[in-house]
Amino acid sequence: NIIIKINSNLNEQRLDYKIEVILYRIVCELINNTIKHASAQHIQIELFLKNQELTFLYKDDGKGFKLDEVVTKTEGRGYANIVSRVRSINGDLKFESQPNSGVEVRINLPLDAKN
Repeated sequence: NIIIKINSNLNEQRLDYKIEVILYRIVCELINNTIKHASAQHIQIELFLKNQELTFLYKDDGKGFKLDEVVTKTEGRGYANIVSRVRSINGDLKFESQPNSGVEVRINLPLDAKN
């Protein structure tokens, strides 16, 4: 069993439909990867809006991995899909992981007329 904690200041506020769908798909991909590969016990998801910038944070306490190996991997498209989705909404992606240290994914997304 994995315990998932979600923190947000959005309350009932909705985002642009495209952004919501893309973030939903990213969360699904990340949770799926954590379940399949990480042997994690906890997942933390944060979604905060401040000064017209949306910050999404995903962390797990799993076994982690070497990011350069995932980037150059030929099978599996999870990482590449996440990168592509973040780019499609003009977001900034930071992915951190090391073996035995879990995973942290941060997406910063300025909310303006383009999104």
